[in-house]
Amino acid sequence: MPPSVYHRGWHRGTGDATHSQTGDVTEILLPGSGTETFSRQLHISQASAANSDWNLAAQSHPTLVLHSTTTPITDYILMNHDGTTAQMDGVGATALDLKLAGNEVVSLASTASAVNEVSITNAATSVPPDVSATGGDTNISLAFTSKGTGHFRFDPGGTEAFALHDTTCNPVTASTSGAGHPVFMYTAPGLAATSAAGGTAGGLWTLETGVGGAAHACNQAAAAGGALSLAGGIGGASATSGSGNAGAGGAISVTGGNAGAITAGTGCPGVGGVVTLTGGVGSTSSVACDVSGAGGAITLASGAGGANTGSGNSNDAGVGGNASLSGGAGGASTNALGGNGGDVTISVGAGGVGSGSGNGGDAGDIYLRTETAVESGAVGGLFIRNATTGLGISTAAVSGTTWTDVNAGAGNVYTVTGWLSTTQAPANVGVMVIETA
Repeated sequence: MPPSVYHRGWHRGTGDATHSQTGDVTEILLPGSGTETFSRQLHISQASAANSDWNLAAQSHPTLVLHSTTTPITDYILMNHDGTTAQMDGVGATALDLKLAGNEVVSLASTASAVNEVSITNAATSVPPDVSATGGDTNISLAFTSKGTGHFRFDPGGTEAFALHDTTCNPVTASTSGAGHPVFMYTAPGLAATSAAGGTAGGLWTLETGVGGAAHACNQAAAAGGALSLAGGIGGASATSGSGNAGAGGAISVTGGNAGAITAGTGCPGVGGVVTLTGGVGSTSSVACDVSGAGGAITLASGAGGANTGSGNSNDAGVGGNASLSGGAGGASTNALGGNGGDVTISVGAGGVGSGSGNGGDAGDIYLRTETAVESGAVGGLFIRNATTGLGISTAAVSGTTWTDVNAGAGNVYTVTGWLSTTQAPANVGVMVIETA
């Protein structure tokens, strides 16, 4: 009889008396002992493939090999465990599908000469499980691809917020000297033009909040639509001692895309991307108990200056943030006319048309106003003037106008009536009020 190290096949084991009523268990034994070289392979194939040269090196651990019928020598599933990692390899296959009740659940596809992969790691209590890009490369991105016009959907459980952030959501502490990692969200670039078709636009990026819930009865208010907030981060606090400055608040920048370059041919240069800030349209009234909704307001407000609570009269408070509305500079030309600077238009809304005995709505007003001074501070000035010459609007340059100080010099409040050109004003000319506090 050969030594037990060469035993193979079905075996009646009797060493599990503690966990078996009779002490017997059924075993499938493969040759092997210690670190000696043995095949340690259990092959499952159809009968016609018996005695095939499977072309598999000796295994260090028992290995299950499940062969295909068509090409059993080169196409098989190999399963083993080396004491640390359990492995299942679909040799010769380009995909490995996991099915439940005959339906596909997960499909794993392979790439030739792959060195990067995805690792999924579970976690202890209060720690989220991890899906990571791992592999041979130093820097590995993680790609998610939908099919056709399919979308990406992330559904936070309960009332939890959806957060995109670096490593953790925790704030930067005093012991952390590195800056926070930026978060980038890009859409796909447009396709380059071919001989048969022009280039395509870059992918659209839309940030849109949810629709408010509808009301059920006449006296119920419908829910507001979801708000959209873009907020720069709070600047870091200064140290409790020393002369270090506090950190500036994070800036918010909304910038239209640069126009594409034109390097040859007769085509026109591209126009820079437009930036539009538009308040929502108020809802229309359709029943007697309703009042039509007001249009959504747009507020552009710079930050207030910081207060100073230190002792001594040399510690000034911070200056309020400037607000700037600037049209773009005209483009330079080397052999023709330069481009005009961009206009700045501030327009009020038109009044709504009345019906029946109701009058139409008033057009919106435009106010240019400075705030009052405090204590011995200077009154805020209001200037309408050319940026280069510093010259303001003079009454001599305005045809048919009257400038009237309506406040006897206190506060410098002027009304200007008439028409700011040589053309006669319409019958219903408006009044422009230029007011300083």
